[in-house]
Amino acid sequence: MNASQNKYPSVVLGLDKDGNEIIHTFGPREAVALMAGTCGNGRSVLINRMLTQLITKYFSEGIQFIIADTIGISFNSYKGLPCLIKDPLTKPEEIREAMDWILAENERRLAVIKESDDKKKAIENLPAIIFCN
Repeated sequence: MNASQNKYPSVVLGLDKDGNEIIHTFGPREAVALMAGTCGNGRSVLINRMLTQLITKYFSEGIQFIIADTIGISFNSYKGLPCLIKDPLTKPEEIREAMDWILAENERRLAVIKESDDKKKAIENLPAIIFCN
């Protein structure tokens, strides 16, 4: 991906005690980031910060998002963005359907990669999909 000198999307999570950036890269070995916290701990603030960075840096490269927001208030500002596969999902059945779609999309992508003569290039040509809950 051109935006970051790295072919995988990355976000700055904060700074360490020495002032160095703590960066998470969504690559083949770090494809998942799990964030948990109680109400009022800033989890939604961090997720919003990550989404803003990812959209700003990688929108032109085709990054796509599915956002699950069961409370229905944390991610309303993303409604209508072209990088969303669907507007933020608020109902459990919508979220389950989206997860089923992701599994099917993963199978489709694996088939594309298997059929390709240049597997590395095939992987690089598939836009990143970030599922945020």
